[in-house]
Amino acid sequence: MSSETTPSLYDIYSFFHSLRTSLPDYNDFSDLVGTLFIPHDVMPVSETLANVLPYFRRCSNPSLFTTFQIMMRHAEQNASFESTFLRVCDAMDILEKIEYALGGNRRLLEGYLHALQLDNASASHEQVMNSLQRFLTEKCDANTQLRVRKVFAEEGAADELGLSGGILAIASAIIDDDALYIQILQTLQLNHRQNLSWEAVISRIQKIVQEKKPAVWSEFYAFLDSLHTGNIYDYNSDKLAKVRLDNDEDNVDKEQQPQQREIGAF
Repeated sequence: MSSETTPSLYDIYSFFHSLRTSLPDYNDFSDLVGTLFIPHDVMPVSETLANVLPYFRRCSNPSLFTTFQIMMRHAEQNASFESTFLRVCDAMDILEKIEYALGGNRRLLEGYLHALQLDNASASHEQVMNSLQRFLTEKCDANTQLRVRKVFAEEGAADELGLSGGILAIASAIIDDDALYIQILQTLQLNHRQNLSWEAVISRIQKIVQEKKPAVWSEFYAFLDSLHTGNIYDYNSDKLAKVRLDNDEDNVDKEQQPQQREIGAF
């Protein structure tokens, strides 16, 4: 990466992704990132570099520190770039899921990052959503769109309803239909905002499931009931074990994808 050229959104994402996967401990990444959000008037860039150097020395790719130095120099000289740098950093969890949903396609990920407008702090929520919709419609096939929308739905359910990734994985495995699963999550979030009774929520979900996939309703109702009563970990341990196994296999597949980037509540 040239020290004169301003790093792109993809460059920033690629750096943070490479850094996270190069560190031996996930907590190292969290601790390092926390340092970046300390204002420069509290911690000058020179002090930030000194404080994070031990983390980079533990990286499997120590040369990432050079890339980090370049990015920090740009951040020190350009407030707009610093804002973009931190916004990409803050969004890494969902961005990595989106990359996977996009099949690891660099061109699509660059398009998604551009549509997300992380380099435009003044972009309104409506502008961003319209931009993302155009990207999905114009650049992604139907299956890719569905995978991305599934990520959106799960992030919304996690943020608004407090659902863990493990619980969402069980729900997805039971339904085994991404379009229906997304509809259920969206309905649950809407019901949560409307503060409906549990009985009303169950009635709406039952109608949706029985219209499209009635065979799974009995099992899904048992899952919902166990979740509602707080006995989710007593629910069908075989199902839980299978989901964990499936997730492990998916993670192996994800790790084996070719790397195209350059380092530079219910």
